[in-house]
Amino acid sequence: MAHGVIHWEIGARDADRVKAFYAELFGWDITPAGPDYALVAPEGDGMGGGILHVREPTPAYLTFYVAVDDVATSLARSVALGATETVGPTAIPGIGRFAMFRDPEGRDIGILEPLRGDLAEAQGPSPGGSSPLSRVGGPDDDGSRPHDEESHPWEPKTRRSEPAG
Repeated sequence: MAHGVIHWEIGARDADRVKAFYAELFGWDITPAGPDYALVAPEGDGMGGGILHVREPTPAYLTFYVAVDDVATSLARSVALGATETVGPTAIPGIGRFAMFRDPEGRDIGILEPLRGDLAEAQGPSPGGSSPLSRVGGPDDDGSRPHDEESHPWEPKTRRSEPAG
């Protein structure tokens, strides 16, 4: 089954400046969703995203997230194909679980397993026009830590496999 991109994210050292820049440039509706995270509402046919305030040693970044059926299985498959795991499976309360990997050319990509495995909802806009990630900061259903800078160490773990040849 093919999996779609459902969310994008900008990691910014000066998040207030970046939020103001994009709000002014594109007219984006940006709302707080935690102490270091803000959500960008989807516009028209576009998808929503987020802006995360990052601190040293985390670099500024731009990434996207792909909906998957099982985050652990997809992460293991990415490693088997030559990626490097950068963030292991991590719960986002009220949303699901995400992980990140660095692809063979060095791009950091996120994967998201929505709660209840609801990929249909994750891959297409809901009636409100948002993806499950637009609800970051929802109720803490499983007692896990929230999605924040701590979830993005950006130092690859040592787990890596060479592509099957």
